[in-house]
Order: sequence, then structure tokens, then C-alpha cells
Amino acid sequence: MFYLTGYFVFLIAAWVAAWYLHDLTFVRDLGPGATVAYWTVAKLIVWIAPILLIVTCVLKRPAVAYLGLTGFARGIRVGSVVGATFVLLSAIVDVVTRMHALPGPSWGMFNALTVAPLFEEVMFRGFALKALEDSGYRFWPANTIAAILFLGLHLPGWHFMGTLGASQVVLGLSVVIVGMVAGYAKRRSNSTWASVTVHFFNNLYSAFVR
Repeated sequence: MFYLTGYFVFLIAAWVAAWYLHDLTFVRDLGPGATVAYWTVAKLIVWIAPILLIVTCVLKRPAVAYLGLTGFARGIRVGSVVGATFVLLSAIVDVVTRMHALPGPSWGMFNALTVAPLFEEVMFRGFALKALEDSGYRFWPANTIAAILFLGLHLPGWHFMGTLGASQVVLGLSVVIVGMVAGYAKRRSNSTWASVTVHFFNNLYSAFVR
């Protein structure tokens, strides 16, 4: 549990620093492609590299197995069923409360459908959920904590983008719910690829919502 706490303290501090660096440099003036490249590299350094060091050097476990990056086919199957069901239920609610429109291709969509699902699920369902269960937490408490940590990762970005406020309460709740559904898919399949797939389905659907 100590290494998990230490990781998230480092994560938030380093992630805030990455946002300051982004705002204080010329990166955002180079266009959306450069911005996506900056954040992808930042996520590899701040999010993924420390996890790999902890798993391989501290826990001395094979990273692929520990992070649940096995059972690809089963993970995709389970994640597709859970993700499609979740999106269908969301659409039923949104049909009377939200507008829908076809999205255009963009670097932001590329990030939302590739980098974000993979990196964030490795962090929260691959690493955090597994570490919490290994520390003695039962699945649902561990899944809830991992989902709340998942929300916590979004807060610095919302702050720097100027959207953090009371209006984000509903969005914050939806982030926690998506995290818990992704965790459920991980448990059902015993594969983080299932949670990656759920995350992909959710982000794809969100691109159509206005």
C-alpha cells in the first residue's frame, strides 16, 4: 500500500508540473498534433514509467501479467459486451437530456480513443485496482477507490483548462461510474484489455454527445 500511496502523491505533483510546463512553453502554439505528442510523452514519463519501475524493481513481478495485460481476446469480448451495454444505457438517458452530432476527425479524438483508454486503464484498473486488492481490500471497495483516484487524475487538467467548478459535479460522477464499470469488466475477464475496451466505447460515444 505504501508504494501505491507514494506513486499517487508523485503522480499528482508531476502532473501539475507537466501542466505548468505546457502553459509556460510554446507547445500549445505548435498546433493540436504537437500538443497530443507532448501529452503522450508526458503520460509515458509521469504515468507509465513509474508503474513499470514499481512492478519490476520493487514488487519484482512480470509487468505484463501483474498489470493484467494478458487474455487479449477474452478481454476484448467481455469489454465489448460491457461497454456496449453501458453506452446503450447512457444513450437512453441522454436521448432526452443531451444533443447528439457526428464528430469530425481530430487529434483530440485520436488521443481519446487510443492513448487515454490504454494508459489510464493500465494505471487504474491494471495497477491501482490490483495493488488495492493485494493489500487486502475486497473487490468493490478497491474498485470504488480506484475509480475515485481516476477522478482525481482529471482534476488538475480541469483546473488548468478553467472548467473545474460546481458545474463539473455531474461529469465527475460520470468519471467515477465509468471507472467502476471498467473495473467490473476487468474482474469479469481477468484482463485489463476489457477495461480498455469499455473506456474506448465510452469515449467513442462521448464524441457524439453535445
